[in-house]
Amino acid sequence: MRPETRDRVLAAARDLDYQPNVSARRLASKRSFVIGLLYDNPDSDYVMAIQEGALEVCRARGYHLLIHPCRTLSPSLIEEV
Repeated sequence: MRPETRDRVLAAARDLDYQPNVSARRLASKRSFVIGLLYDNPDSDYVMAIQEGALEVCRARGYHLLIHPCRTLSPSLIEEV
């Protein structure tokens, strides 16, 4: 692509406040753009702090965060996850 064309496309995307469609990105790149957060600490302060930090980083990089509490000592941990 010529640099002029690229600049025009990027300017139009910026002017239109274009946001990439996550589903389309997944199909095109064959990646899910999902990160899983598994935790075993029921302390709500701990969970909230971890979630807030993880969510902030995921959003900044175009990922979704899947949060799942689990018990690491559970015999069915693999099935739960």
